Amino acid sequence: MSVRRFWTNVAVTPHADGFQILLDGKAALTPARAPLATRHLRLAEAVAAEWAAAGEIIDPRMMPMTGFLNAIIDRVGPNRAALAGDVARYAEHELLCYRAAYPAELARRQALAWDPLLRWCGDTFGAVLLSAEGVLSIQQPSDAIARISAAVNALDDYRLAVAVKLAGLYKSTVLTLAVVHGHCEGSEAYDASRIEEDYQAEQWGLDAEAARRVARERSDLAEACRLLSLLDGEG
Repeated sequence: MSVRRFWTNVAVTPHADGFQILLDGKAALTPARAPLATRHLRLAEAVAAEWAAAGEIIDPRMMPMTGFLNAIIDRVGPNRAALAGDVARYAEHELLCYRAAYPAELARRQALAWDPLLRWCGDTFGAVLLSAEGVLSIQQPSDAIARISAAVNALDDYRLAVAVKLAGLYKSTVLTLAVVHGHCEGSEAYDASRIEEDYQAEQWGLDAEAARRVARERSDLAEACRLLSLLDGEG
């Protein structure tokens, strides 16, 4: 069912939680009827700009920061443990730890991109993960998994929302944490997650459906990274 624009003016005003969005002087609400508010001023301004730019018929796809803030308020806070567990679970079969034995060029690219990221994970969180060639399951050290889980659980609700989106795109907890902690750019991590796929595409080409999927994922990634950038410097 389509929703028509019902407001004229949009404003950002102080709120107990930081800043809230007002529509014609009344509080904008999330789908769960909570005030649409955030402690991050730049995020509040970005959300307000989406409401101000909305057309006569509301298109949620054109309001990605609003969608993120709705999710943070309505879903992330009440479900922190489960969502953090979903993100951390990728580390149990961490993408960066499964290496190709051949061709040599593929193995070289993986080592070049992935080894520094695993070292960063070890240096930053004390989580040393094991790597091996092939597809047989690797039993990662329990203390490493516990440390990575603690790092994910330490994220605030905003960064956890970003992490949920990134983990789904990367299929990697290490890449997710690297981006959320500012160790690497989101697009750089996405390229690192796709080394084998990109190598195969070089050999055989990329079919149209795969190209569309990559374009969708890069768009989702850009939105998640924009949210992350709106949080920088604001705790």
